[in-house]
Amino acid sequence: MYREIEKVSGQDIGLHMTGGLSVAATQDRWTFLRTEWARHRVIGLDSELLGPRELRDLCPIMDTADVIGALYDPNEGHLDPSGATHAFAKAARSLGAEIERNAAVTQLERTSRGTWRVITNVGEIEAEHVVNAAGLWAREVGQMGGIALPLVPVEHHYLITGDLPEFDSLEREIPVTVDLDNEIYLRQERRGVLLGVYEKNVTLWAERGTPWAWSDRAARSSQRSSAGHPGGRSWSSGTARCKRAATGRPR
Repeated sequence: MYREIEKVSGQDIGLHMTGGLSVAATQDRWTFLRTEWARHRVIGLDSELLGPRELRDLCPIMDTADVIGALYDPNEGHLDPSGATHAFAKAARSLGAEIERNAAVTQLERTSRGTWRVITNVGEIEAEHVVNAAGLWAREVGQMGGIALPLVPVEHHYLITGDLPEFDSLEREIPVTVDLDNEIYLRQERRGVLLGVYEKNVTLWAERGTPWAWSDRAARSSQRSSAGHPGGRSWSSGTARCKRAATGRPR
């Protein structure tokens, strides 16, 4: 889909089709990945089950001592979310869609005709369907339509490293890698990596409602640096400077 959107819109979305790895370090996870692989074969997806040695060939910075195996999908990757958003917008406009910027939805009302009356700060729109793509504010928009979505924002930590020596002779990007047993994920960022951590005891934010004004403040603010704490797996035999560590929450 993303290749098609890029072609139709003419907008560069920074698409990197690196492939994706889902790693298993426990027998339960390995059983789950084998089940997924069998399902992929039925629906025609071209994925593979890999052993530790094959995994190391694809991701040379990964310590595979406790790894049982991994599921590899060559049709995964990452892209620039800003570029992708503009690509969707351009493609939609080319097919006749109208986009109204800086129009805040303040209320949704169901009409007697079964349509929706969408009230904004710049006027009203009547729509047959309303798609809730409000992201951080999806909970609040859902409430406008009488739907209680069980969502709450949480802090999320990630860090970006400097150059890694393992990448010096590598002529391709490493796959996007997810290791749920060790609660981490990573992808290549230039000659280093972006590494994020999943946390079980997360810190909740804005439990009673996401402030509408925060989007304006976030657009003007740079991200706040803080200490990142990667998971328990060893990822590189060399050393790399941490260029940036960030917490995904507002000031």
